[in-house]
Amino acid sequence: MEEKYGPQCIGKVIRIIDDTEIIINAGEDILTVGDKITIYAIGDEITDLDGTNLGYYECDKATLTVATTTQHYSICKTEKIYKKSTLGVITNFSTDVFIGYEHISIDQEQAKPISIKNKDKVQVGDLVKKY
Repeated sequence: MEEKYGPQCIGKVIRIIDDTEIIINAGEDILTVGDKITIYAIGDEITDLDGTNLGYYECDKATLTVATTTQHYSICKTEKIYKKSTLGVITNFSTDVFIGYEHISIDQEQAKPISIKNKDKVQVGDLVKKY
């Protein structure tokens, strides 16, 4: 994997069980229960101003937690979500809601967006790295 996808790649998504659980082809020799993994895609090559290849842009799609490991594969799940119950019992809460990023002033003529197919959807074959 490392030769083709870089030193951080430990495997790929091999099955999607549902929108909270996936299976990856990295087992107990690499991961343990409780580890975090990131599913990502590789985009454009990043080059320095002198033309030197600095690597490839990586777009993180999702971060999951390893729930089960076997010799050859691991089952990973999304984080549990808690909210305040209607009876007033506090389970786990956060009042912060992400709405976006602060903008910086740039020269729009120099902006060069990176194109990554299906960057918002996890798919079989997507790359996996340890978080």
